Amino acid sequence: MTKQTLIKLSVLSTLCLASVGSAFAGWSVVSLNPTGVTNSIAYGICNGYLAGYGDTSAYSWTAIGTATKFKLPTGWTSAAYYGIYNNQQLVGTLSKSGTSHAFTSNGTTSVDLNPTSATSSYGYAVYNGKQAGCIQTGGVTGPILAGYWSGTASSWVNFGSGYAYGIYNTQVVGYVIPGGACLWNGTSASKVLLQPSKATGSEALGVYNGYQVGWATISNQYHASLWSGSATSWIDLNPAQIKTSKALAVYGAYQVGYASTSTSTRACLWNGTSASYTDLHTYLPTKYTASEATGCFVDSSGGIWVSGYGTTSTSTYNAYLWHFTPTQVSGKVAMAGSISTLAETPIVIHIKDPYDGETIETHTVIPDRAGNYSFTTNLDAGSYAVAVLTPGGFTEPQPLILDDTEKASVDFNIPVR
Repeated sequence: MTKQTLIKLSVLSTLCLASVGSAFAGWSVVSLNPTGVTNSIAYGICNGYLAGYGDTSAYSWTAIGTATKFKLPTGWTSAAYYGIYNNQQLVGTLSKSGTSHAFTSNGTTSVDLNPTSATSSYGYAVYNGKQAGCIQTGGVTGPILAGYWSGTASSWVNFGSGYAYGIYNTQVVGYVIPGGACLWNGTSASKVLLQPSKATGSEALGVYNGYQVGWATISNQYHASLWSGSATSWIDLNPAQIKTSKALAVYGAYQVGYASTSTSTRACLWNGTSASYTDLHTYLPTKYTASEATGCFVDSSGGIWVSGYGTTSTSTYNAYLWHFTPTQVSGKVAMAGSISTLAETPIVIHIKDPYDGETIETHTVIPDRAGNYSFTTNLDAGSYAVAVLTPGGFTEPQPLILDDTEKASVDFNIPVR
């Protein structure tokens, strides 16, 4: 990225009251479509690595777009990765005429996960040595069974009739018929149905650290959905202006998927509410008329990484990576002209709505001996007010402007009371 602008804000007594933006600042995109490949999709993403497929081959990528093609085992005609954990654990499905087998791979060698009792199997997600998916017994008309593996075909744990699409530790999500969206915790007996009472159908597609995402059918329309372990915890993520939506993956506080209007389907990101909807499609080249976001990862600095793909008007689809770099806010804090009185002392900075003064975020920082502090924020582009909470109340609010940059600065003078 070339965003190098530093916005220096001096101490002011009045605020710039521009409206808060509707999209994150700091987004960039990387094309992942391998050379010579017509169609590709990136599904899973973890810690700087991605997994998916291009035409008939499974591919993995680095965050800068370097692609590695999986070598098909003898006898198989196509393969796709659907999940990745770090760089050495991938899961997907091998296919040939009349059958499919789930497999796991380290990028070079692979292990066939198809149990001896299954005629076909499908691998969809992986987390720390465990792979979630489905098997089919009794041929193409036989039942589909949900469950997970621990790296070998013989390790299959059967949850019974259903589909398993996501895994985090022992938490597995998918859906059952009847019942809809479902959460298991390592055993078939642990099944929890997630479908909200007002829904007529649902699926859970992703899981991370106690949160589950997917969709629920409300008034005959798909609504992107977020749960935290029960049907009553259901949160409707579908924005008011959107016809239908689905959430496909979750990581930390963020959910990704797509939202459809009457004219297009658009990759998007949420932050726990329908109002937090961010349209990611706008960052793709204009030749793409539709898109989906399929995976999400948040790094230690607060950067957001999203996998997915864009589709052209001629129905060609290409893998993409979206990356959000959080804004670094920095500056100096001084008290009554003396920096040393605040050095290495925690202070709480409040970012506020400039209209009503309500706190949006708080950041506890510890200035160094020179009074310098810094923190990062993922807030939308726009204008905000910032103030330090002191025993005597808030300091005079200062303006903070977040736009298409990665840095902003504001200084505080804290009066002695």
